[in-house]
Amino acid sequence: MKHVSILVPKGAIMGSIEGPYKLLTEVNDLAVSMGRQPLFSVHLVGIEKQTPLSNGLFTVTTEWTVYNMDKTDLVIVPASLLRVN
Repeated sequence: MKHVSILVPKGAIMGSIEGPYKLLTEVNDLAVSMGRQPLFSVHLVGIEKQTPLSNGLFTVTTEWTVYNMDKTDLVIVPASLLRVN
């Protein structure tokens, strides 16, 4: 099983977090329906346990933080709207 970490940084676009999460969990569901083991262990990872997005409209609660993450095979970095002044 591959461990996949989806980063949840401040300023991330919600759909770019949900899309990969939904895709990978659907692949797991399909594998299980075919009598196989899930292919991915998918985790949301943030700097903090809760990250507000879209000016606070949504809050994503992560399973891990970057400080307590043991290992991962793949890191997905979502699209972001961070502005540099």
